[in-house]
Amino acid sequence: DIPVYESFENYASLTNIQEWGIKNEDNNAAFELETSTGLTGNKCAKLANYGQAVGSFDELISAPVDLSVLDPLTDTMTLSFRYAYKRRNTGDDDRLQVFITNDCGENWALRKTLHGSILSPLVQSSSFTPASANDWTTVHMPNVTSNYWVDNFRYKFTFESGGGNNFYIDDINIYSGVASDDIIVGISDWEIVTGLSVYPNPVINELKLEFQLNSARIVNMKV
Repeated sequence: DIPVYESFENYASLTNIQEWGIKNEDNNAAFELETSTGLTGNKCAKLANYGQAVGSFDELISAPVDLSVLDPLTDTMTLSFRYAYKRRNTGDDDRLQVFITNDCGENWALRKTLHGSILSPLVQSSSFTPASANDWTTVHMPNVTSNYWVDNFRYKFTFESGGGNNFYIDDINIYSGVASDDIIVGISDWEIVTGLSVYPNPVINELKLEFQLNSARIVNMKV
C-alpha cells in the first residue's frame, strides 16, 4: 500500500527476493545491491555500466503496488526517485526509461526517458561512484494517470548502455499528493489538512478557521 518508500536498506541482495525482479538478457552486469554508497543510509541499487557493451539492456522491476485506494475524482499521486550518474565521455548516450503497467506486467507504458546530457551533463572518465548528496538527482513523475490506480500497479527502470558510466538508484517513493522533495513515509506526512484550529468557543456572529495545507490546492470544507 502507498505510501511506498524503497531505500534498499532491508536487503542483503536483490536476487531471488519478492520485492524486485532483475532482467539481464545479455548476461553481463545486472542491477545489484550496492552496500556503501546509498543516498539515504548505506545501500542503493547499482548497475555497473562502466565498460558494458553498447546496446546492453538491463531492467529493475518492482513487485505490485496497490494504488486502488486513490480516488480519481479527488486525489493526485507522484512517483519519485533519486539517481546518480555521470557520463564516461561527452558523446555517451546511455538511456534510462521508466515504464508502468496496470495489468501486472502484461503491457507496459513508457512514462519517462532520460538520456545523454539530460541524464547527466557531467563527465568522469574513470569508474563513477557517488561521493556526496550533490551527485544525486531527484525525478518526480506526476504522470501515473488514474487508469493505472489499480491494486496490481507495477513500475520498472530500463537502462540501455551507450558506452557510459555506472548508474545508481535510491529513495524510490510513491505517495498521494503533488511532488515533494521530502520523503513521504506515512499518512501523517501526506494528509491534506493539518494544524486545524476553529475559534472562539463559544462563538457569536464570527467564527475563525485556520489550517495548513501540504501543498497549494483547492479544498472544499463543510462546517
